[in-house]
Amino acid sequence: MSYSRTYRNSNGVGAYRTNLNEGQNERQGATGSQAEQPQQEETAAPSLERVNRRDGFTMFRPDEKKRAHLTEMARREEEDARAHREARRVRHVHERPARVGGTTGYSTVVKQKQKAVTSASKGLEMQKKREQWQREKREREEKELQEKKAKARAQSERNEALRAVRAQEAMERHRNDHRWKNQEFLDRLERK
Repeated sequence: MSYSRTYRNSNGVGAYRTNLNEGQNERQGATGSQAEQPQQEETAAPSLERVNRRDGFTMFRPDEKKRAHLTEMARREEEDARAHREARRVRHVHERPARVGGTTGYSTVVKQKQKAVTSASKGLEMQKKREQWQREKREREEKELQEKKAKARAQSERNEALRAVRAQEAMERHRNDHRWKNQEFLDRLERK
């Protein structure tokens, strides 16, 4: 028989045979030295221990070296992450007490404050002057606009009065012409 099949050794230790021919070879070799057989099983056992073939399926046991390597990598990465978090952690600021205020005296500070107030008041005065100048400018412009409106109104009134006078004169001329024409017509009628 030459088909492959895995089954346990008769002693149940966990060594596997992958071929029935190996079992026959073992039986034939059993008459030989018994010391060679356990040595042969020890060398074959680690490679075959990972694969466990049953009747309908094959079970692969995990590789211990790979598992150990992965767990070691995970442990290292976790330590690195913990160290990184620790390095970036917000800590309290610890400073030694120190004298503040500098070397300037009280009178110097008072003068500086007064100078700051006067410079601020100068700025305020300049702002007030600017506002007053703008207000005066607006008033001047408003006054000029009112004067222009008054001039335009007066001119309009003069034009209206002139138009009324001209209309009156035109009506008077028309009346005179009409009277003259009527008189002429009546004179012509009388002559006849």
